[in-house]
Amino acid sequence: MKNLSKLQISEDVLTRINRERTFYENFYSNNQDGELRVNSEASVSLWFDDAIRYIGDLQGKKVIDLGCGTGIITVYMALRGADVTAIDISDEALKICQLRAEANGVSESVHLYNCPIEFLGNVIRDQFDIVHGCAILHHLDLKLATPVISSLMKHGSRAYFSETSYLNPFLRFCRERLSGHFGIPRFRSPEETPLDKNSFAILKEHFKQVSVLQSYRFLTQAIGYFPMNEKKKCLLHRLDKYLLTNPLLRLAGYWILIECVF
Repeated sequence: MKNLSKLQISEDVLTRINRERTFYENFYSNNQDGELRVNSEASVSLWFDDAIRYIGDLQGKKVIDLGCGTGIITVYMALRGADVTAIDISDEALKICQLRAEANGVSESVHLYNCPIEFLGNVIRDQFDIVHGCAILHHLDLKLATPVISSLMKHGSRAYFSETSYLNPFLRFCRERLSGHFGIPRFRSPEETPLDKNSFAILKEHFKQVSVLQSYRFLTQAIGYFPMNEKKKCLLHRLDKYLLTNPLLRLAGYWILIECVF
């Protein structure tokens, strides 16, 4: 594991990054993953299962996994034949990622770096076939990070990001005005901001094409905030599956899957 986080960067950005690092060091210290084994044929999540279908065959591909966390997706892609460079700012997360790679016999195909993504271009010169990130863009300074990410990509290569979204004004209101109040839990770090129209404008400055492929968690976003039984949860999942196929509601979900072509 290479620690590359001590770089010459502006004080305000460094302060934000250090707050994020502290948050996630504490989070992963108190939330150790019990199971290290990964089944590369099993479902991971709605958005990653879809992302992997768009990505296609990973055999022999060079992949960079941004914000890898404890490495479930990193190892999943390595098991499918990819050579994976995994990036995170949390040492605690990367320790678990290392253990997970070893437990699954893919440690030689997984290369770990502790580094802020905004400054990754200073330390990694490779160009990748696939960029993957799950819930990472909304933690970054996109004006700094987007040109760095695109600089790591081969011409014609693709990036896939599963992200939280502010494109639905109602869900934006719920996050800003309800989450963390009235006994409703708050599931996020202080620095993160879901993607909005300005975020997409920045992405489009550096990629030939930026597309929202699918969205998820419209009505089901309520599951994290309000107690409900399994019957009600299943009903919300079925309604979401129906509603989010409507072109008028295509961007209504709180989570979106984005494809960026360089």
